[in-house]
Amino acid sequence: MRNMKMKWIHVFLLGCGLTQASWASIYSASNTPNGQAFVSACAGWSQFGGLENPGSSAELNPGASYVNCNQAQGAGLQSVSVNNSGGAPANHNVTYGNSTSIAAAVGGIGFSATNTGAPLDIFAGASGSGGWNDGFIWNGPSGVWLPQVLVSANLSAAGASAGEGEAVLEVSALGKNGNYLQGAAYSDFLAANAQTKFGDTLVGVDFEVAIWTADYKDTNVIANDVITFAIPVTQGQEVDFGFYASYLVSSGDSADTSESTEIVDPQFSYAGPGMLITNGGTVPVAGSDFGASTGSSFNYDRTYIPEPGGWALTAIGLGAGMIGRIRRSKQ
Repeated sequence: MRNMKMKWIHVFLLGCGLTQASWASIYSASNTPNGQAFVSACAGWSQFGGLENPGSSAELNPGASYVNCNQAQGAGLQSVSVNNSGGAPANHNVTYGNSTSIAAAVGGIGFSATNTGAPLDIFAGASGSGGWNDGFIWNGPSGVWLPQVLVSANLSAAGASAGEGEAVLEVSALGKNGNYLQGAAYSDFLAANAQTKFGDTLVGVDFEVAIWTADYKDTNVIANDVITFAIPVTQGQEVDFGFYASYLVSSGDSADTSESTEIVDPQFSYAGPGMLITNGGTVPVAGSDFGASTGSSFNYDRTYIPEPGGWALTAIGLGAGMIGRIRRSKQ
């Protein structure tokens, strides 16, 4: 790819109509209160570089006519949708079109994104991010909590040129104030998962994230994976954490006029409390380990199974008021 744009992902998405002075209000994991969710999405061209390098994505220009953005933050279900199309700049003879929708609440995230264009369209694409922050008092032994999340997704990059179009999905767990989990927790994360990079994902990282990539080498990637994260816990203290997902569909940037279509259509949800690593070994998490909430009323002691397509439907605006019905307890 030519002139790849790399910027920090947690602060790259702007609401529609925001000006340069409004950048301080961008919703992200670092400024979302416990018990709330945040979502952001953008579509257009010229701004959608590679997401495969984790922690980076699109550089956005507030007020630019070629990028549409929106965001939301708060308690309960949060959702936004954006789209864009055209043939700009004027010398482009291949039109592009892209759209994305994302929804999130405490417990799950769902989204869909599609881009059709050519590398000549200079990074035509769509991207988004969302997640939730939460907290509770940890009553159990000190150690490392290993909660699990379920990721179900389809990624495709049909017609992508070599080194150009891609569809990418990242899923992360975060510590207090939206910080990446590194060090010993990252080592436990690697030990708990047989695989954390899927499709044509090649990059190396030093924090907890699972990545799926579809491109010209692997044009169709199906995710049906349970990812185990590692969150340090101390008896009697607050566990302040979050779960986060980000994605990108882009046709790349070169003189190539070959048209491609990139799609990512995932759902990501809390699956269950998993295990606890203590000085005495690895043991199941007990219900009594979860103390008083400092955020939402979500029950992290339960194992959840999303209904098929539930989050995907929510992300495209169907069943938005049915969030309580797209999870059911595993009996």
